[in-house]
Amino acid sequence: MYSSYIMKNSSELSRTQIYLTQQQQLQLAQVSCGSAATKSALIRQAIDQFLAQQPKTCVTDKTQHLQSIFGLWAQRDDMKDPASVVLQLRQPRYMTTKS
Repeated sequence: MYSSYIMKNSSELSRTQIYLTQQQQLQLAQVSCGSAATKSALIRQAIDQFLAQQPKTCVTDKTQHLQSIFGLWAQRDDMKDPASVVLQLRQPRYMTTKS
């Protein structure tokens, strides 16, 4: 039954792997047996519910956020040349010791 479901819906499904705790596995198996739904179907339902609860964001929201922080450090005297600051911060990590 299960493999025929996968074959029938293979164009809609994408395989992935997740790690669950032993407790999650046990509880998921119990719910699966009690509801006659596969563990995979229960996981997909849980993901659908989670995604439905997430706030809707769009490119405009992200753009507005980025524009709001543009120039955040413009008044800092120590950040006139950000590239040199980054190189200076990284220098100790990449210094080679000569023997």
